[in-house]
Amino acid sequence: LETIGDSLATSQTLRKLDLSRNKFRAKSLTKFITAINSQSNLEELNLTEVNLLRSTEFFNALVDNRTIKKLNVSTCNMSRPDVNAVCQMLEANFIIEDINLRCNDFDEKSIESLGAVFKSNGTLKRLNLELNNIDNRGLNNLFDNLEENHEHVQLEYLNLGRMRIGDSVARALQVPINLTSVNLSGSSLTKSGVEILATSLKSHSSIRYINLTSNNLKEEGVTILSKGIALSQSLDSLNLSRNDLTDRAIDILVESIISGRKQHFKKLHLAINFIGEVGVKKLGFLLKVCPKMEYIDLEDNNVTDLSLAYLEEGIKVSAKRATYINVIDNNLLTDKGRGCGVRMRKQFKVVILFDDVDERVDVECE
Repeated sequence: LETIGDSLATSQTLRKLDLSRNKFRAKSLTKFITAINSQSNLEELNLTEVNLLRSTEFFNALVDNRTIKKLNVSTCNMSRPDVNAVCQMLEANFIIEDINLRCNDFDEKSIESLGAVFKSNGTLKRLNLELNNIDNRGLNNLFDNLEENHEHVQLEYLNLGRMRIGDSVARALQVPINLTSVNLSGSSLTKSGVEILATSLKSHSSIRYINLTSNNLKEEGVTILSKGIALSQSLDSLNLSRNDLTDRAIDILVESIISGRKQHFKKLHLAINFIGEVGVKKLGFLLKVCPKMEYIDLEDNNVTDLSLAYLEEGIKVSAKRATYINVIDNNLLTDKGRGCGVRMRKQFKVVILFDDVDERVDVECE
């Protein structure tokens, strides 16, 4: 690691470095950062699953770094002193714009320290806190700090996924900052939480993408949420995978999109639901009337051969756009349906994924 650091200190070209899943000593990491602080042009550093227990000196050394903008320290086994060192580093380092703190055992006290960062830091744009042990009190403390310092907070992306702490996460859209993307997956939202989101969507002017995977929304939740979607000023992408959605829920959802931002809507993630022919027919109609619709994920639903024909009809209307459709793990599809998919590939700019097709496209899904 010290040799890599010495090499980077003289390199003017390397911008990204992935050191994930290595067994480094904390002392070596500190020497590494110290070596590159003055000379290197490194902008992205990935330390995923590197044991950073008792690494306060490493984070102290990062204070003086003037090039690293993106830091991934997810799943790094950090203790509370390490977490406090991260927060102190962020208070003094105004270069880092993107930090991933996923799965690091953040608790109420830790998140209190993190919230205080926003009193001085106006450069952080992306924050990932997924899979931490943050409770309602800690989360509200974070939101209080964001609200109190909203005039200089630059946060655009906030990941609060898979913490199962209930409706308090919905407050993310009530804080007066310019969030464009938020992950609230696996939050155990109730009807009240969904109502808060729907109300916030009506007035929020910057949010473009919301991930609500695994919140057990069902038809009732989609009905409530759709009232906000129809009046949203900015939303163009939505992830409702794993929410027990049926054809009726899709009908309600599509109607809300059409009555709202149909000229701008782009992406729908609907994997692992119960969507059949009626629901897919409605999505085909959505493709017809939404000129920018480019992505529909229907993996592991009840898509049939006829369903694909409905999607094809929708794609024909705006044949020049690139479209990505995922129908993996839909066991009702036969060779006839696959033939329809092949035809869409050849005639239109469509990437369509079946179980036996290796072709994949990188589609940003926060």
